[in-house]
Amino acid sequence: MVRRLLIFTLFGFLFFLIQLNFNEKLLAGDVKLNSPAMDFTLPNIKGENFSLKQFKGKVVLLNFWATWCPPCRLEIPILNNIYKNYKKLGFEIIGISLDTDIERLKAFLKENTVNFLVLYDKKGTVGFKYKVEVVPTSFLLDKDHILRQIYIGIINEKQLVSELKIWLKK
Repeated sequence: MVRRLLIFTLFGFLFFLIQLNFNEKLLAGDVKLNSPAMDFTLPNIKGENFSLKQFKGKVVLLNFWATWCPPCRLEIPILNNIYKNYKKLGFEIIGISLDTDIERLKAFLKENTVNFLVLYDKKGTVGFKYKVEVVPTSFLLDKDHILRQIYIGIINEKQLVSELKIWLKK
């Protein structure tokens, strides 16, 4: 009986490792620098759907965040400032909220100034596609939506502006 249990456990563990490796291979390459960004469609808090492809021809910063994340809250004024200064040059910021409670998100947006588009990823499916493990995490896409930079944590304003200027010129 103990031997059967041990064999069953080993097979289960082996199956788990094979599945884990298989899933990693499936996901590998999805989010790589200098590769095309994955398109998605998400709603804003009013229920209007937006897709990434709508912003083709613009440099885009995808910013994954949540209302419960203190660093995300600190980053919003930085992003507002950058957006204000570069939106007329063809720059867009798409904030993707990973909150699970839309009422909390609505209340946050009512109380706080966010000048860029905020979309709602309630189930975290887009966050999963982009392998977001920490918030805030941001992805800088060029005008053809090729991934050019990944920022984990609060964005360094000078670094982003420097890289943004490069991709806006091309």
